[in-house]
Amino acid sequence: MQLELARCKPVARAWLVRKNLREFPHRRCYLLFVELPGLSDEDRYDLCRELERSPGLPGPALALWAGYSPTLGDIERKRLRTPLYSQPGLKQPGRVGQ
Repeated sequence: MQLELARCKPVARAWLVRKNLREFPHRRCYLLFVELPGLSDEDRYDLCRELERSPGLPGPALALWAGYSPTLGDIERKRLRTPLYSQPGLKQPGRVGQ
């Protein structure tokens, strides 16, 4: 998955989270949060749908871009401080609370 994200130039950072569903406790599903600076909302939506079809994902996933909801701050506060992928040379913000 990291190689696929590295090939996707608009992705600055990405976080992958396993989601537990009460309705299907035996199935794994994931949320993929991506930071996509400089893209229009329409382009972000299209790229997220493309990433959901990525064979590198460990199972079914919903891709969402970080912005209005959830915000980058929301993602960082919810134990997702270490991204799955970060663009080389991208300055990492300090941890929340430091």
